Amino acid sequence: MPLSLTGYAFRDRKDSIYASPILQGMIIFMPTQKLWDVDKGVVMASIRVVVNGATGKMGTETVAAICREHGLSVVGATCHRERGNSLTLPGGGEVPLSTNLEDLLAQTHPEVMVDFTNATACMEAAAVAAAHSTNMVLGSSGLTEEHLQQLDALAHDKNI
Repeated sequence: MPLSLTGYAFRDRKDSIYASPILQGMIIFMPTQKLWDVDKGVVMASIRVVVNGATGKMGTETVAAICREHGLSVVGATCHRERGNSLTLPGGGEVPLSTNLEDLLAQTHPEVMVDFTNATACMEAAAVAAAHSTNMVLGSSGLTEEHLQQLDALAHDKNI
């Protein structure tokens, strides 16, 4: 079954509409994104996303799901071994592909990093993403209670 985004959680605040994407079966810890300013009649920029582990089974599904959604843009991808400098997106287009998350985040300036790797790679990626003040969506397998406590502390320390 392909991974899908199930919709948006809307909040009306005065004259603006806010939304957060919701991945099926996951809770996303990130601030809402202002999509529309009623007074100005302007649609705001989409949420910029880097997918860590993009060439794996779940990473490939995540890239495809993000590409189908309005308001989200894949701006970069990582993998654990060299596969070239770009990842072709479903429906066309390419984004930078790298084995170096630190360099990719500096190059692409995403608001969110989605991680579908393993516990060890996820913990390393979380520290790098936090250093860049990048919000995280973590779907990695093998995370322990200790990992979750470390991630919670990291998120609170970096206010992400």
